[in-house]
Amino acid sequence: MTFDPTKPADHSLIAAGELRDQFNALQEEITNLQQQVTQLFPVLTFDQTAGVWNVTYAGPPPGLWEIWMRSNNTPSWSAAGTCGFPTTTDSILGGDEIWWQVKIAGLTNDAQHMTPFSNVISGGSVPALAPVLTANNATMSLDWTYSGPAGDEFFIFAHQPNDASGVFNDIAHVRGDLRTWATDFDDPADAVGYKYYIVPVDGADNPLTQPSNTVNFAAG
Repeated sequence: MTFDPTKPADHSLIAAGELRDQFNALQEEITNLQQQVTQLFPVLTFDQTAGVWNVTYAGPPPGLWEIWMRSNNTPSWSAAGTCGFPTTTDSILGGDEIWWQVKIAGLTNDAQHMTPFSNVISGGSVPALAPVLTANNATMSLDWTYSGPAGDEFFIFAHQPNDASGVFNDIAHVRGDLRTWATDFDDPADAVGYKYYIVPVDGADNPLTQPSNTVNFAAG
C-alpha cells in the first residue's frame, strides 16, 4: 500500500475506504521511518546471571565504546573509560556501588563521538532524578530535594490565577546548590490560584531531568 498525494481529488465526495487506505499508507511510512531511526541507536544489554554486557548496533562499527556511568559514588553522569563488547561486569562496574546506571556511546578511532547514547541500564535502588517539590506554608517558600545530576540553576515555573489552564511561565532562577526559594507572599491566602514546578538546568540552560511535581500552597 502506497500513499497517493493526489487522493482524495479536489471536489470529490469523501469515500471512507479511500481515506482509510491513505491513512493506513501514511501509518506504514511512519512505522518504517521509526524502525530506520531505531537502528541508529545502540542497544545495551546486561546478562546479570552470566555477568556479561553486550551491545547491538546496526550502524558503522565504532572504534571503541565509551562507558558513561552514574552511581551513589558519583551521582552525575560522567565518562568512565572505554571498552569493546561483549565484556564482563568487572570492566564496567567497580563493585562497591549501592545503585548505578550505565549507558554507552560509540567513538571513532580518534575519540570523537559517532553514535547517540544507548538506552540506560540500572541496578540497585536508583533515586528519583527529578526534584521533589513541596510548598511550605509556614515560610511561604518552595522547598525541594534533588539527587540528580549537578546543575547550575533551578528554573521555577508558575501558573498564576489569570493564566490559561495548563500555562506555566518561567518566573525565577536560583543557584544549583540551593534547595529553597522564598515567594513574595506573606500568607497562603495570597497564593490562591498559583501552582509551581521546577526544572534543574546546566550552564547552557538545558534541562537535566524531567520537571518536578507540581505544588500549590494549602489555601490555594
